[in-house]
Amino acid sequence: MLVRGASLETYRRGGEPVCSLYHNNRNGTFTDVTEKAGLRSAGWGMGVAIADYDGDGYDDILITGYGRNFLFRNNRDGTFRDRAEEAGILSRGLWSTGAVFLDYNRDGRPDLYISRYVKFDAGKPVPRSAQCQYKGLGVFCGPQGFQSDPHSLYRNNGDGTFTDVSVEAGIRLARGPAHGLGAIALDYNNDGWPDIYVGNDSSPNLLWRNLGNGRFAETAVQANAAFSADGLEQASMGVDAGDLRNRGLLDIFVTNFSGQGSELYLNSASHVFEDDTWRAGIAKVSLPYLGWSANMADFDGDGWLDILAVNGHVYPEVDNQPVGTSYRQKPLLFRNLRNGTFESIGEHIGAAFEKPRAGRGAALGDFDNDGDLDILINNIDGPPTLLRNDGFTAGTWLQVCREGQSQRTRRASLRPVRRDHANARDLERIGLSVVQQPPRPILAQRQSRGGGGQGCMARRRNRHPEGRKG
Repeated sequence: MLVRGASLETYRRGGEPVCSLYHNNRNGTFTDVTEKAGLRSAGWGMGVAIADYDGDGYDDILITGYGRNFLFRNNRDGTFRDRAEEAGILSRGLWSTGAVFLDYNRDGRPDLYISRYVKFDAGKPVPRSAQCQYKGLGVFCGPQGFQSDPHSLYRNNGDGTFTDVSVEAGIRLARGPAHGLGAIALDYNNDGWPDIYVGNDSSPNLLWRNLGNGRFAETAVQANAAFSADGLEQASMGVDAGDLRNRGLLDIFVTNFSGQGSELYLNSASHVFEDDTWRAGIAKVSLPYLGWSANMADFDGDGWLDILAVNGHVYPEVDNQPVGTSYRQKPLLFRNLRNGTFESIGEHIGAAFEKPRAGRGAALGDFDNDGDLDILINNIDGPPTLLRNDGFTAGTWLQVCREGQSQRTRRASLRPVRRDHANARDLERIGLSVVQQPPRPILAQRQSRGGGGQGCMARRRNRHPEGRKG
């Protein structure tokens, strides 16, 4: 699934199809089934989230976009139908960007959080201004000075519809601008209730702590996850969370604008984050890059999460003058050295990873079913890039079987609880799986010894919607 954008010209003419769907032929190739699947709705796509929102056992597709959203309900016959208006999440006239499904009230149904950007009328584009400069170059104006479109939390009613509970849940209490882009769900304080983190462009990032009573409190400043180490707002784009040190605590990685560098927030036992970007070896490498997609995953199969950042500038003008950056940029892959630091390894893993592109997003998955994670990069004004992972050691991967009679159990997500001496992690289910832009696999896990790719993980703990464990 690839999200497709548009230009002002094409949007005024009705827009382009908001997505493309490719069927995996199981032989290393894909077939474009977009039209066959009924996914020809036109608009200006921004982000994607996947979930079985109606509980029929089939994955449905949410595409966020400028002017409206699209909710493609799976018809269970290989086709889809847009039900965004009937479901109550159309968001006409709003600029929706990031999205994440999560079970915020633990009733077993996937609820939905949508982040939004700025109030902008495509019929009245902002003219270029001499005040809009980037390193001495005249460029189009950024989001500063615009009002933000409101972010929304939607409760799943269990009948194929959603109710906007943003006001009663406290989401509308955020102060100041919040030009939202990437959004993820995570349990950062290990209380069993999913929280929400949002990366905002040129405004403080948001961390919504789930209070467990249907309400949220915005705690990014108190948790030290709103600003850079210097206390400055960042132009944040992509966000992801994962346990980078195998301690049972979820850390946060954020990609930012060129000249700012990416941000790594390291979680602590008190659930206050520490900016670890420079010490971890990420800041200096990422400074020239403008990051979009942020991804934590175990790319080399050693049981430790690595970090992928997909990059590409927004100003083509940077190629006209020596300003220390470029429009097309290579992705960055940081290997986890297991000692709290990371090494940029792109130059060592093949020429394809060194090629500059105007990247905007990424999806991870094992498309060739060989046990390692491959990378699909979505590029602006160009074809996507599919990078096959050939560096994973065969015989060291573990398949996880999802058990249970209902789709709610099958879609349960896993979080690390602790790491034992055998390099295996005890895992605890915390609710419905969360898939955002970019989609992530539920688990990539190294098996400490023995065969690979066979059997199911035997040890687990379930956290049921009502909170009991078993």
